[in-house]
Amino acid sequence: MPASSAQNTTPAPRFIDLFCGIGGFRLAFEKIGGRCVFSSDWDKYSRLTYAANFGETPHGDIHSVAVRICGKSWRGVRRGRLNQATLR
Repeated sequence: MPASSAQNTTPAPRFIDLFCGIGGFRLAFEKIGGRCVFSSDWDKYSRLTYAANFGETPHGDIHSVAVRICGKSWRGVRRGRLNQATLR
């Protein structure tokens, strides 16, 4: 039977570049196929250099940006009970 001709449709991993400086972290992640969806740095000259390197200016001070983080529930940690079930 011939091999399937279906291509891999896995989307590129997305990442945010906080305290981005001039973009070294972004370069590394883009090299392995990642896609930057947000960047932020407070330093004026880093932001100018980042804009020259990537064609987009990072957002300013991260304290002025509302950030929502989602992830695994750590109920056991909040209650002071860290066990193997919590870590799975």
